Amino acid sequence: MRRFLAIAALPLAALAGCAQPTGPGATPGTAPPGFQCPPPGTVVQTPARTFQYTGASPSDPFTCIAVNPATGESTGYLANLEPSPWVDQRTVRAGMARLFPLEVGSNTYFLYEMSTADGRLINFNSSWRVMGQQTMDIAGQPRNVLVMEHTNTTARPGYGVRWIYYYDTQARALVGGDPTILQGYSDVTPWRAVGITVP
Repeated sequence: MRRFLAIAALPLAALAGCAQPTGPGATPGTAPPGFQCPPPGTVVQTPARTFQYTGASPSDPFTCIAVNPATGESTGYLANLEPSPWVDQRTVRAGMARLFPLEVGSNTYFLYEMSTADGRLINFNSSWRVMGQQTMDIAGQPRNVLVMEHTNTTARPGYGVRWIYYYDTQARALVGGDPTILQGYSDVTPWRAVGITVP
């Protein structure tokens, strides 16, 4: 479904940055104001796989659980936007919590370090903002979506990708994404949901 996105495939070691672990959602067992996981039973189908949501994690209302029916594998997604857990969960939680409630103009920015296979640490900048809202046709259904921009770049020139994501306000999930490679190489491609079911 997502790049789930592009940086989801990167092995993350430690996260550090300007976002501090304070406020609702920044500490485990809490969620920021306005955040809710997709209703249990929500299904988002993409050409690559199907996400069957079961609700929030029993231990963390800011982490949503999605099952891949083809494999039975369950995955947690922090803010239903980023795979979880992170090594330094506090930093990324605080950064993502500042994005909520999702509304036009909401934004957040934080720094983190990625560990490469050979043990090197690379500093990344991550930003999210809600740009606007529109209607998107999915499987013949008009869907109300928020348009979100996510940029992920290395602090030093080398790699950068900018995503425009589409967040379905009823399903509370991403239903499409368009990447632009800013620098370096990535094999990420545009995607769209091909089916949505919301109980």
